[in-house]
Amino acid sequence: NEASDEVEVLADPGLDPALTARIREWALSSARLLEVRDVGRFDFRIARDGRAFFLEANATPSLEDGAGLLIAAGKRGLSYSEAILAIVRSMLPYASQSP
Repeated sequence: NEASDEVEVLADPGLDPALTARIREWALSSARLLEVRDVGRFDFRIARDGRAFFLEANATPSLEDGAGLLIAAGKRGLSYSEAILAIVRSMLPYASQSP
């Protein structure tokens, strides 16, 4: 639809540093509150006037080629395999715990 055609997904949209810090704090606070650990995706929409709006939290983000999580990992120098390995390694301490 016309509205979704205007949405651009960016792993690093070059936002104002103060807005970036605020969004990062919102995401970290939400992760703690929702008990999301190891990996997750928090989606925000930025209005044309610069206001940020929380859209959703996803504790099981897509790992398909081109997914936002993997684009962000790539910007930090990680290949697809390295990103997946980092996720698996981060979960190893929980492997022996009972649910």
